[in-house]
Amino acid sequence: MINLASDQLRRSIAVAMTWFDQHRSATDLALKKARDRLDLADQLRCAARNSWEHKLFGRKIFKTREWRAADRVQYDPIMKPLSSPLRSLHLRPSADLSNGLPSETAQTIVFEVIHRRSQLVGEEGISQQTSGRILLYVPEENLACGTAEVGSFGFFDVNNIPPWDTWVGFENGTLVSWIPEELVGIVNSGIDANPELCIRWAWVHYSHSPSRF
Repeated sequence: MINLASDQLRRSIAVAMTWFDQHRSATDLALKKARDRLDLADQLRCAARNSWEHKLFGRKIFKTREWRAADRVQYDPIMKPLSSPLRSLHLRPSADLSNGLPSETAQTIVFEVIHRRSQLVGEEGISQQTSGRILLYVPEENLACGTAEVGSFGFFDVNNIPPWDTWVGFENGTLVSWIPEELVGIVNSGIDANPELCIRWAWVHYSHSPSRF
């Protein structure tokens, strides 16, 4: 059981949010690119619902030209604007958290990142506004299919691992990340695309634990 209300976790979230605020310009630009792609995909799917292929000839909507174009726009494997902004070089972990790494080793790697971020942020100016959601990732359940990476425009990597700038804890074989409110929609797209459910919101995994701060 992960204690999502611990003082240690709350402080880690506050530091993560401060770090995010200090580096948000690049993230905001990448997020705009991702949202523009989603908006275009939505427009194409709307056009598919009104297309002559669908209305006049009864063609299944997901087989129309417009719907296929929407999928190409939204799920372009090359278009990953969020792959870099939340993976700061200053916080780069010493090893990958992919499946097969002992839990104790993974925990050490995560807490090295958390400690380094805390040192860089310092004690003063830590944000007290911790609006966001808690995301859980279980490395042992990962199949590395890459669908979450494409669905989230690079927020998740090919191993479904959230970017290390968002890491706030590791306990019982589970990585805990803090997700800013403005990224929740994009992260949801990645979660929806993930077949093995190794990534999920905390309220799904622990129904009696707080997941929103």
